[in-house]
Amino acid sequence: MDLAHGNIDLKRLRTFVAVVDEGGFARAAVHLALAQPAVSRRIKELEERIGCALIERGRAGVATTPAGARLLEGARILLGDAARLEAEVRALARGERGRLAVGFNETVSWGSIIPASAAAFRARYPDVAMVPEPMRSLPQIKALHGGGLDAGFLFHRDADDAALDGMIVMEDTLLLALPPGSPWALHPPLRLTDLRGETFVWIPREVAPGYHDRVLAHCRNAGLELHVVQEAMDGSALLGLVAEGMGMSFVPAAARPRCPREVTLVPVGDLDIVLRLELVWRRDNASQSLARFREMVAEAPARPSGTAYGAAISVTM
Repeated sequence: MDLAHGNIDLKRLRTFVAVVDEGGFARAAVHLALAQPAVSRRIKELEERIGCALIERGRAGVATTPAGARLLEGARILLGDAARLEAEVRALARGERGRLAVGFNETVSWGSIIPASAAAFRARYPDVAMVPEPMRSLPQIKALHGGGLDAGFLFHRDADDAALDGMIVMEDTLLLALPPGSPWALHPPLRLTDLRGETFVWIPREVAPGYHDRVLAHCRNAGLELHVVQEAMDGSALLGLVAEGMGMSFVPAAARPRCPREVTLVPVGDLDIVLRLELVWRRDNASQSLARFREMVAEAPARPSGTAYGAAISVTM
């Protein structure tokens, strides 16, 4: 059976199987919605291409020759494989099958739109293998550029990066994280200047330069120069240091569900920084699974930790 050289094709194989299964040419013609001469012609062409008789005609109907029986066995397998392949390709084209690697920032993953949208997507598209990749925002951006991620939930996207696009999915605020026994837990500070002389734990600049500089500049403009005694690589580590009494820190309000019991989160009157969590993807990523996931995220309801959005935004935001 030399498919590469066109010696046999699926159309004639399908006709051959129909003739055998239906027990005759007339019934096969009805099954295939063809004229009976067309069915006879296809079988004749198939036999000429292979070079032997495949079907024996008799008063009781049709029967396969030994060669026809072998062809029938292989034809069923081939037609089944072709049908499955067609279904898989169609599903892939519709975004209902495939693989989707999605990064997420662990600081805001609990009780947020991230697990809600992921669960809804898996329920609707069970044949898409969603691969969650926990990582900070800057590594996500690098992975998006390099093709390691299809999309990422992240902060601090460069508005001038024309290769990326995104949608805002949540807006969040910063809270002051207090160590055990802090007097500020009962009487939260009204202004950042009230915190002069306090010790802080904070992230290194290389972890998130934009966020790092933005918070420190905001504090400086409000009259507070942070006295940082220890650095940590992410929000979870910061909260751990605060819980150990190392100092206080600033964390997104979305971190509340994962906050250690020893830590108290309080607002500060003039700490009015707004953080925008985005779902970000490469503009040239044509994955239909990604398109379906973006639709799911846009449909997701707002979560208690922030305000969810469904409108796409431009890179000039």
